[in-house]
Amino acid sequence: MSPVKTKSIPAPLLKSLMSAVVDSAMDAIISVDENQTVILFNAAAEQMFQCSRGEALGQKLDRFIPERHLTNLRLHVEDFGNSGKTTRAMGRPGTLSALRADGVEFPVEISVSTVQAGGKQFFTAILRDVTERFRAEELHSRLAAIVESSNDAIIGKNLDGMVTSWNHGAEMIF
Repeated sequence: MSPVKTKSIPAPLLKSLMSAVVDSAMDAIISVDENQTVILFNAAAEQMFQCSRGEALGQKLDRFIPERHLTNLRLHVEDFGNSGKTTRAMGRPGTLSALRADGVEFPVEISVSTVQAGGKQFFTAILRDVTERFRAEELHSRLAAIVESSNDAIIGKNLDGMVTSWNHGAEMIF
């Protein structure tokens, strides 16, 4: 099988295509320069942070990070920039907090990439708001604690009638 031949995409068309891809992404995408000044802020970032692109561009990334995390973030970005790696997940998923324009904190998962261009280093973060996932996990944990602490027998079965789980109360009775 011979390799597929492709034509080069003209730079203006490629720029337009990339812009459309970034703006249609469901996750927030934020790019910053070496000074952590925001240079790209997509539509999903506008929704997530409740901040318009115009308000975000030219601002420091600090605006979107709770103050207690700023020193750690700066050190992390500096370390990442010097590591020679091009991508990194920051922290365990869901362990980081971000800050909406109204001051409300919320949990996010973040992956970061870096690229050198024109003798400068740029960082791009892709962020996912995991607030709803955290709420669902919290509810699940609460319900599981209720089931486990009950002295009544609570038995789970699948559609075929096979027992899939039972609590301490069921152990005591059966």
